[in-house]
Amino acid sequence: MSRSTNKLILLSVAGLLAGALAESAQAQIVVNGAGSSAGRQFAGGAPVAMCLNTPRPIHLRSGTNDTNSSRHTWICNVTGGGLTNQPSVIRYSASESGDGFTKVNSVGGLSKTAAYIRDLTDCPGVTPAPAQFPATGTPILSWDEYSNCSGSGVETVDFGASDVQASSFGQTGPTGNTFPDPSTAGLLPSDQIAVLPFSLFVNNGVRLQTETGGLGGQLENLNRAVVEAVFRRNPQDWTDLGYLVTSDGTTIDNTKSGITLCLREAGSGTAAAFDQTMMIQSTVATVLSGAANGTGGSVIYSPTSTGVVTCVQNNVNGIGYLNAESVVPNAHPIKFNGYSANYTAAEVAGNTSPIARKRDVACGRYESWTTWVINRKTSYNPANKGNLIQAFIDAARTETNNVPSGSHWVALSEMNVNKAVDAGPIGFNGTFGVVPSNPECRP
Repeated sequence: MSRSTNKLILLSVAGLLAGALAESAQAQIVVNGAGSSAGRQFAGGAPVAMCLNTPRPIHLRSGTNDTNSSRHTWICNVTGGGLTNQPSVIRYSASESGDGFTKVNSVGGLSKTAAYIRDLTDCPGVTPAPAQFPATGTPILSWDEYSNCSGSGVETVDFGASDVQASSFGQTGPTGNTFPDPSTAGLLPSDQIAVLPFSLFVNNGVRLQTETGGLGGQLENLNRAVVEAVFRRNPQDWTDLGYLVTSDGTTIDNTKSGITLCLREAGSGTAAAFDQTMMIQSTVATVLSGAANGTGGSVIYSPTSTGVVTCVQNNVNGIGYLNAESVVPNAHPIKFNGYSANYTAAEVAGNTSPIARKRDVACGRYESWTTWVINRKTSYNPANKGNLIQAFIDAARTETNNVPSGSHWVALSEMNVNKAVDAGPIGFNGTFGVVPSNPECRP
């Protein structure tokens, strides 16, 4: 055998090995989601139910916790949606639900990009922390978590998320409704994922008044009539409702008795959900952001849910609407008409049923909820982007209880009630008018 022939054989073997290695190493798939701000925690946590433990996943977020993080990126391998052990990057950028339609719709004519945490280069000098879910016991998934990532790389949006159906938009404030014609949004294929409950959050400075006129306990419940009155700005002071405000927890502060309304802008799914499920007989008063609202109170609009968190936290007289799993320092969620979007573990007295804490939502007693939807393009290039989005949808829908927000969000399979539109009316699940006894709904 000549030297040249031997050289050709070696080159051929090397080429075959390279080809085999190339076939065994799958190319990484990247998908970018955008839209719903109320879904920032759910979307940021859903990959927990789809990522594999090996290699160890990486989670990048823009804040110090999921409540205050509008951007999330997961880097992991995924099995699901027709994929097997697929190296993947799943990104989410939260702004407003209107973007969950317009940024993936080829008809709308608006921007189809959003800002994302692209990879570890967007987290300079940040030390990862080990994390797992659940936080205690045997984890479903363990990962390395990077917080305070500041990257803002602009990428094309592959799928959108919304708190509400397109028909629920139409609100104004503070400068007018920016959501496009709902008929164009309806051209998108939509998937219902899970039930998203909303809560009213009130600053701890708002207190009950005792019989002697002193500070009582925290405000814990409002009925619909009062909620609608407060958000249409009549009344504008907590004292008009018999409540007091304290800045230090011990003395009454009459300079802060005005109600500060923490609102979302038009195009927000949270605002649309509040309008559809709580403001039944009236509408939220529309004024310019920063307008005075009683003694020491104001009206503050925010482009994202994290802005509402900051507003309620920083105003001792503040009240605002948020997704129920939000955590607001110096504030707390309250009941609506005597019912709760979510009970604490202590309040359900050790009941381990998945719906025990969220039974008022699942059983039709608590009305302020919508169904979170994901909107997809009609086709993807490469096609396996669609497979990864399907894996995300399947994980979020079927494993709702196995993601960090699952103690608040309700799986579609757990709901004993339904509604065709966000505003309702609510119907009880059953066949030919026969409704099951639903023993899980008992307190």
